[in-house]
Amino acid sequence: MDNRFPHPAGDWLGLLPQLGQAQATSGGIYGAAERAGAADEAEFQAARQRWADLLRQRNFGGLEQSNALGPAEHGAYSEMRVREHPVFGTVEQLALIPAYEATKASGLLGLLGLADETTSPPSLDSMAEGYRGVGRGLGLLR
Repeated sequence: MDNRFPHPAGDWLGLLPQLGQAQATSGGIYGAAERAGAADEAEFQAARQRWADLLRQRNFGGLEQSNALGPAEHGAYSEMRVREHPVFGTVEQLALIPAYEATKASGLLGLLGLADETTSPPSLDSMAEGYRGVGRGLGLLR
């Protein structure tokens, strides 16, 4: 069974890990060294599974459900990235959260062909939940 779920925008930054597998990915030059310092593999796996479940529901639940789950999915993704790569993931998410929402708001995401019918509209709720995900990933929030 193939447990990978494509993200609507594609893997245009090379950031999407393989979902639903027991072994975590170790992306690029930051992977192995940073992952060795990860505090709790079980928490990372749980965060990864939450994101995979939300992404699956968004992709197969229709536009209304996709829009309703958008902020939670963005937060789960940020949490997973920060748990996977505490230093790089934090810097990455702090920069990409507002950039992604601004790109959606400008229409550039659609022009680049990186948006589809499951892409939620830009929102402050998505940004706030993304930052909450960073806090959860760092263990600062529950």
